[in-house]
Amino acid sequence: MLISLGQAALGQAPKAGAPPPSPKVIVATARRDKVSEPKTFVGTVKPLRKSIVGSAAPGRVEEYLVNDGDFVKKGDPIAHLRRGIIGAEKRAAEAELALRKAELAELADSWGNKVKQAKAHLASAQAMLAFREAKSSRGKTLGTSAAREETEENIALASQSHALVEEAVTTLRKLTQGPN
Repeated sequence: MLISLGQAALGQAPKAGAPPPSPKVIVATARRDKVSEPKTFVGTVKPLRKSIVGSAAPGRVEEYLVNDGDFVKKGDPIAHLRRGIIGAEKRAAEAELALRKAELAELADSWGNKVKQAKAHLASAQAMLAFREAKSSRGKTLGTSAAREETEENIALASQSHALVEEAVTTLRKLTQGPN
C-alpha cells in the first residue's frame, strides 16, 4: 500500500497484475565476535578465607610486611621475626637436648657397668665357694683335732660363700631381667 501511495505521489500508477519491484538488499559477511558493554555495579566483595597472623608470645614479630586486606600469594613473606631471641632459644633448647642425651648415655653406661660388676661379683663368689668347699673336704680327710676345728670353720665359710653366690645371682637377675 505504501508503494502504491509512493508511486501515486511520483505520478506513476501501479500496473495491474505486475509484481511489485524488488527491495534493495545489502549483503555482508557475518562474523563471530564478543560484544561487551561496560557495566558498573555496586556491591561488597568478601574473601573466601581470611587468616589472622600473629605470634604466640609478645615481642617476636619485628615487622609486618602486609596490611589488613592485602592479597597474599603462597610463599610471599608476611612478617619479619626477631631472630636474635628465637636463635638464642633454639641454641638453649639444643644445649638442653645435648645435656639430656649425655645423661642418657651415662645412665646406659652406668647400667652396663652395674651388670658387669654384678657378673664379676658372682664369679668371685663362685670361686670363693669352690675354694672353701675344697678346703673343707681336705680338712675332713686329715681327721686331726686341729684339722677338725679348721674343717668346721671352712664349712661355715663355705656356707657363707654359698649365700654370697645366691645373693650375686639374685642381684644379676634383677639387673638383667627386672624385679620379677
